[in-house]
Amino acid sequence: MKRNSLAALLGVALLMPVAAHAEGSYLKLGVGQSKYDGGIAEKRELATSLAYGFAFDKSVGMELGYINFGTLKELGDLSSTSIQREAFYLAGVGYLPVTNSLSFFGKVGLAVNRSEENFSAFLVQGGESTTKTKPMAGVGVKYSLTKEIAGVAEYQYFGKFNDVKASALTFGLTYGF
Repeated sequence: MKRNSLAALLGVALLMPVAAHAEGSYLKLGVGQSKYDGGIAEKRELATSLAYGFAFDKSVGMELGYINFGTLKELGDLSSTSIQREAFYLAGVGYLPVTNSLSFFGKVGLAVNRSEENFSAFLVQGGESTTKTKPMAGVGVKYSLTKEIAGVAEYQYFGKFNDVKASALTFGLTYGF
C-alpha cells in the first residue's frame, strides 16, 4: 500500500509542471470519513484523498484521483481481521454553476480498487490482496474563496468489493492553476 501511495504522489509531482501551464486545472486535497458497510458491521475510518482535475469549461471536466479509506480492524476473542482499501480513479465531472463562487458537481468514472486483508486466529495468520476495477460516482459542492483556492465538500461511492461497500465524505481545498 505504501508503494502505491508513493507512486500516486510521484505521479502528481510529475503532473505539476504540466498542470501549471494548463488553464482550468486544479489540485485537490481532502480529508474526511470513510464508511465500510458489510461483512461483520458498519464502521467509519479516516479517509484521505488527492486528485488532479481539469475543467474544459464551466460545465465539463475530468479528474484523476486517489483515495485511502483507512484501515478497518475487527478484534475477536481469539482472532483479528484488518482490511485496508484504496482506489485510483478517473472520472468525468459535470458542473452546475449557481453563482460565480458556488457550484455543484457530479462525477462518474472507473476506479481501480485495491483491498488488503489480513487475519489471525489462534496461531494461524494469513492475508490476501485483491484488485478490481469498478464504477464509481460522486457528488459535491465547491465554493471559491479566492481566484485560485476553493473549498470542497464531496461524497464518493466506490461500490461493493469483497462483500464490503466503501464510500467517503471528504472536505478539502482545491488549488487552481
